[in-house]
This record gives sequence, C-alpha cells and structure tokens, in this order.
Amino acid sequence: MVNRDARIFGSRHIGIRHIDIRLVIGLVLVVASIAGVYGLVAAADRTTAVYIASRPLAAGYQIQARDLDVVHVRLAGASASYVAEDGLRRGAVLLRPLDAGELIPIAAIGSAKDVTSSTLVLALTSPLPIDTQPGSIVDLWTARQLGQNSFGPPTILVPQAQILRVIESSGIGSASRVVNVEITIPRDKVALVLQAQANGDVTSLVPTAGALSGAGS
Repeated sequence: MVNRDARIFGSRHIGIRHIDIRLVIGLVLVVASIAGVYGLVAAADRTTAVYIASRPLAAGYQIQARDLDVVHVRLAGASASYVAEDGLRRGAVLLRPLDAGELIPIAAIGSAKDVTSSTLVLALTSPLPIDTQPGSIVDLWTARQLGQNSFGPPTILVPQAQILRVIESSGIGSASRVVNVEITIPRDKVALVLQAQANGDVTSLVPTAGALSGAGS
C-alpha cells in the first residue's frame, strides 16, 4: 500500500514538474518576443540630429552657422557619413555645391587648400532661361567673336557651373538690359572665361540636361 501511494505521489510530482517547465518556457518565449518587437520599434524610432544647408551653397564657401539648419532623421548605419549637430569644425569649407535642404556629407567638407573652384560675375546680354535661379546647375556656352557682328559656332566652355546669385541692371545709355550672374566654376577655367569676356565673345548660361530632366519630373 505504501509503495502504491509512493508511486502515485511520484507520478503526480513529475506531472507538475513537466507542467511547470512548459509554463516557464512559454513565458520566456512571450517575454523574448515582446522584447524583440520593442527593440525593433525603438530602433525604427531612433533619429540622429544632423545639419542641412538652409540655402544653396557653392563649392569653396566657408560654412557659417547661419547657413545651417538642424533636422532629426533616421539614417541607420549611414549616420557616420553626415555632419552631426555640433560636429562641424571651425573654418570648414565646401568641396562641392549643396542644394537647399541637402544633408551635409562629411566627404563634402574640407579646408581652403582643398578647394578647386572659384567664383566670378558674368555680364550677360541675353536673358536667363525660365526657372533658372540661385543653386541652378548650368553650362556656360560661348561663341567666339570673329569680327564685327560675326561670331563662330557656340561651344561649351564650362560645364556644370552653379549659379550663386542673379542681379539684373539696366544698361546705362542703352535700352538693353544686362544680367549680372555670379557663378562658381573650376579654377582652371577662370582664365578662359575672363578671356572670352574681354574678347567680346557671346556668353550664355543653359541649364544642364540633368537639370532639365529633373525639372520636368
């Protein structure tokens, strides 16, 4: 009788232990699942404070605090590729143009000795194309003056120049209107542009093919 009671008690004890183990395993799985979902949601909501350009900025420009805005964006593993808030060093210079609202890549930041572009002002007698504005990327075309009222075929003198600002002014003593445009171009093209202006060559700014296709999309 005693042996029988012992067997009954032992089997019940084993059954309770089995139930307890299954319950513990189930609870562990539920907790792990909740923790995993929470981790994914937390990672998706994690943002980084980075700088963006508040207006179009030219290559060679020394960045000032007034040129920047701070935004919080989800960059995941790319956060190390952009300039974070308070991460801009003093005297930083742009190595390429930036559009308004564009994140500032660390690779686009350098020092004055790294700059390969310059700015100059062109005096145009022909109007700018519609929708051309500061920040636009344009090709500088010239037609060489061959003689009085005689010009050669137009060619691209400087591709991919960027417009910094546009100033319209009426010509003195003339009905013509001169458009002064400040642009940024590679340094090795400055002499060619100045020579074209001094020779009286016709110069025009034409939006690049990429800019035209982008405007129509």
